[in-house]
Amino acid sequence: MSDGHPDLEALLAVRSPDDLDDATTPWFAQGPPVTVDVFDTGAWCTSDPPAAPVGSLVNPCSATVTLLEANESRPMQERAAAVPRAAAPDELDWTEEREHQIELTKQWTSLGASWGVAAPSVVRLGCVWTSAGRWHGHGRYLRDAYLYAVADTTGLGQRYGCTGGFLPEPTQDSAGVAELHGWLRLSWSEHGAAPVTYDLGVAVRGDGAGRIWEA
Repeated sequence: MSDGHPDLEALLAVRSPDDLDDATTPWFAQGPPVTVDVFDTGAWCTSDPPAAPVGSLVNPCSATVTLLEANESRPMQERAAAVPRAAAPDELDWTEEREHQIELTKQWTSLGASWGVAAPSVVRLGCVWTSAGRWHGHGRYLRDAYLYAVADTTGLGQRYGCTGGFLPEPTQDSAGVAELHGWLRLSWSEHGAAPVTYDLGVAVRGDGAGRIWEA
């Protein structure tokens, strides 16, 4: 795949963790299916309410960042948000704020792991954000959103990398709940072989609901 963000239109199609792709991976990446751990998902809206006009909300942090390089995590320094264009995140009322997290775990086994002499490779990818901001008593907005990628264990000769980011223009439904979309691209290689890439979509909301899924 080319550098930069993945096909965002495809990633942001309405998906859920139950829609994860079970496509066969190369022999050197064989392992159990992707496992998904989701926390504080809230009551996700299954319908599609009318969105606010594009441009009515803004995310001040939409740059592509490196989250994992050569198996080493790199923290996302700037925080994303979904707030009215006329306001800075700290100008909203966060009296009822709450922090949330969603996470997806990918695991690969190896010959050594199958023999019990090595641990499987495990990479966790996720998002943390703060919900329940209000602007002049209205809406549900979010701030302090960041993505992460952590390689808990890696097999001999395996290298992992990950980039990600958020879109610059969040959406808002008819109830005033803001929604911020993001993406992650994980790359995996072993013993100098061409990298295999995995694209993931992220959507988090001002009411605390959130999703992460593999495209």
